[in-house]
Amino acid sequence: MFEKYYSPEQLEQLRKRADQVGPERIQQVQQEWTELFAAYRQAQAEGLAVDSPQVQALASKSRSLIAEFTGGDAGIEQSLGNLYQGEGPQQVLEPHGYEMDEELWTYMSRAQQAAEQ
Repeated sequence: MFEKYYSPEQLEQLRKRADQVGPERIQQVQQEWTELFAAYRQAQAEGLAVDSPQVQALASKSRSLIAEFTGGDAGIEQSLGNLYQGEGPQQVLEPHGYEMDEELWTYMSRAQQAAEQ
C-alpha cells in the first residue's frame, strides 16, 4: 500500500528515519498515538468544540508527532495525506492496532483545520 503513495526515495528516507529514532522511540510514539486517539475520543464525547483550547492542544500534539514521523519533509507529509485520503483512515490505522471510525476522523480533521486558521 505504501509504495502506491510514497516514492522510492521517500520510502528510503522513512527507513533511514526509523533507524535514526530507533525501535524504542517508535514504540513510544505508537503509545502516544493510542493515548492521543483516546483523548480525542473523550473530547468528542464531551462535546468539546474543535477550536477549544483542550482540543487544539491535541491537534498540536498530532502535528508534532506527524512532523517527527516525516522528519519535517513536506513531500512525505503530502504523501501521508494522500495515503489517508486514498485508502481511508480505517484501512491505514486498523492494521496497526488503532481503532478509528469516520466520526472520530472527521472530528480530528476539523481540529487540524481549526489549528491552521
